[in-house]
Amino acid sequence: MSLKDRILEPDCVYICDGAMGTSLHTLGIPLSRCFDEINLSQPEIVERVHRAYLGAGAQIMETNTFGANRLKLEGYGLGQQTREINLAGAYIARRAVSGRALIAGSIGPTGKLMHPFGPLDFDTAVEAYEEQICALCDAGIHLLIVETMQDLREAKAAILAAQRMASIPIIAQMSFGQEGKSMMGTPPEVAAVVLGALNVNLVGTNCGTGPQDMLSSLQEMASVTTIGLSAQPNAGLPTLHEGRLIYLSTPEYVAKLSRQFVESGAVLVGGCCGTTPSHIKAIAESVAGMRPVMRKVEKVTRLASRTKLLEVRSGQLLLMSGKSGFAQLSSASTVASLQATIAQQSESGAHIICLDLDSISLKPRQAVESAQFVSSASLCLASSDLSRLQEGLRAVEGRPMIVFRHSNLLDSWEICDLAKQYGALLAIDPGNSAAGPREVLGICESFVAAAEEAGISRMDVLSYVGELFKNGKASKRAFESLQLLTSELGINTIASIEGEVDDTAAQVVKDAVRMGLGLLITDVSPKTVGSLKGVNVLNQCG
Repeated sequence: MSLKDRILEPDCVYICDGAMGTSLHTLGIPLSRCFDEINLSQPEIVERVHRAYLGAGAQIMETNTFGANRLKLEGYGLGQQTREINLAGAYIARRAVSGRALIAGSIGPTGKLMHPFGPLDFDTAVEAYEEQICALCDAGIHLLIVETMQDLREAKAAILAAQRMASIPIIAQMSFGQEGKSMMGTPPEVAAVVLGALNVNLVGTNCGTGPQDMLSSLQEMASVTTIGLSAQPNAGLPTLHEGRLIYLSTPEYVAKLSRQFVESGAVLVGGCCGTTPSHIKAIAESVAGMRPVMRKVEKVTRLASRTKLLEVRSGQLLLMSGKSGFAQLSSASTVASLQATIAQQSESGAHIICLDLDSISLKPRQAVESAQFVSSASLCLASSDLSRLQEGLRAVEGRPMIVFRHSNLLDSWEICDLAKQYGALLAIDPGNSAAGPREVLGICESFVAAAEEAGISRMDVLSYVGELFKNGKASKRAFESLQLLTSELGINTIASIEGEVDDTAAQVVKDAVRMGLGLLITDVSPKTVGSLKGVNVLNQCG
């Protein structure tokens, strides 16, 4: 069985190594030094650390390249040596293990905040990671570990760069603080859904505040994804004693929690800051003979913003901002006007903000970043231009929904590939070309076939069925389409109501929800939400 297959469907628990920086510091390297540069000036020390972890039982050895991206190295005046440092890091690890362990290229943060919170734009981050990953792959690594990420967009940049540069397994790990969120406010369950949708092999967490807090984070991840998990905790939070950083979690304590990691779904365990070969030896002995657990995760459609997870559940309605289907979504000519509209919709109860990238005069990246800056709602991006959709997707922090305004089969392959690449949900808009419910079903069947061919689950495909309420009564066409798509195709559905929602319209919505409708496009306002009080609308505070 190939390495990739073993990571995808592991038949054993993998032991990763522990902290590199802690070991280098113990061996006399000052904290002020660039640890990655030691690959060039003192390679024998790095090799010594690798050999110690190999002797402790590590099966996966991370290269000493955690901060070896150009943007980080430039802070030490080493940007021009990026490739050299990464090549050396991989060669040292390979020489140390001599084929007795797998080599994982370590990919850490750039040290810069992503736009609009900081100066780093997405494309620049991707380019920096591509350069680093290219060198690591040229030196013969077996897999990549994207780790200690605080920002979902930065993690996405690294993952997209990795997938463009090589076809090797990718492990994606976020770091969470004592409050159970990343520095950018992302909780573990959101990270698991967003990163898991990006076609990585394992998702997990490393660094953080210690093993006990990590166990809680891992269990939250395990509740929303069937993807294998990874856990590499710090040996607790450090204290400064006589000029040295001291970590208080003992090897025995970390090993005990590592068993619980595996019992919660981890298929890779190891250590981060403060862990030593003694910790890894204790972990390896503790989990010896353990097998990966089979987890049962509820199968529901999930999308997310940076901070909130949304689940499309039978019998419960999510509200999407808009007026009449996907034809009249949120549009504006300035950042201020767009943000004012979105803030009002979000405060009124919109779970999903829809952005019409065709009619908004702002650039897609600017529109998406502006929306995310004022709202924690998930996003739906609609356009008839694939390039505008892609630009918008590169700015999305969470897991969005996208709508491509074309319905022929040739177009569906392109949009499915785009959705797969960026981990987005795919919404189908049959448009006016569908004369009746059976034609709607036929169009959706073609899109679902293309989606599944691209590796997208039909659970992540939704379809618009039309306006529910016209001329004072329920739309027969919309309800027939809803019934067909739900019963024969098994996909989630979206409908719309234009104008004021009175008691009659609210009853129609309630009937549609009973039939399986999951999302409603409407003018989200306090009055609309009040009119739907008899409908099981998701409570935003829940």
